[in-house]
Amino acid sequence: RMDLIDLVRHGYEKAALPYRQTKDDSVVRLPIFDSFLSLVPVESSVLELGCASGYPVFPKLTEKNRGYLGIDLSQAQIDLAKETYPDHAHCFEVAEMSDFVSRCPDSSFSGVLAMFAIFHLPRVKHAELFSHLRRVLRPGAPLLFTVPARGADEGFEEDWLGAKMFWSSFSVEWYEVTLRDLGFDLVCKLRQDKKFLGDVESTWYLLFKAPPQQTDPALVDYN
Repeated sequence: RMDLIDLVRHGYEKAALPYRQTKDDSVVRLPIFDSFLSLVPVESSVLELGCASGYPVFPKLTEKNRGYLGIDLSQAQIDLAKETYPDHAHCFEVAEMSDFVSRCPDSSFSGVLAMFAIFHLPRVKHAELFSHLRRVLRPGAPLLFTVPARGADEGFEEDWLGAKMFWSSFSVEWYEVTLRDLGFDLVCKLRQDKKFLGDVESTWYLLFKAPPQQTDPALVDYN
């Protein structure tokens, strides 16, 4: 049986171009994206998980003078990003998000974005991913990600842009509680209903701030 991560990778290898053709710049025109940007200092670095071809996030961030690193499972997606932005090929690399963030040094990034990406990671790994992101984010840095508004769901789609695809997520309430328990503050959230491939898809955008300091409770001296 194909590993779920490999299935997603294979799906995006097959659907790289069709997926790029579905993209527009509506995400970066949302007020919640402006709120994210306002929390990222100029010339500091943002990590995008599941960056695909880099559009539309990369050009928006560089226009606003923010540093950028985009990672994606799919070599085809990263190749597309490097072809689209040849002068910035170094800003894109192939990596699996859980593995990548687990290897990042503490306080590596001043912001993290994950647009339509985390729901491809098996949900049993979601809490671990957010725990790593808490460590990787600088104190008070923003985290913006999306989750489906349909609630907790896990399964396969046999023909998504011509490829088999896997989806896995909890309810939006689960993410709010889990990140709060990790010390994140919810800044704002936005629900968007948008037509995609002939259907209306409902998505929650969640913007959090990392804890103001990364103190390990086990290391606090109460004396």
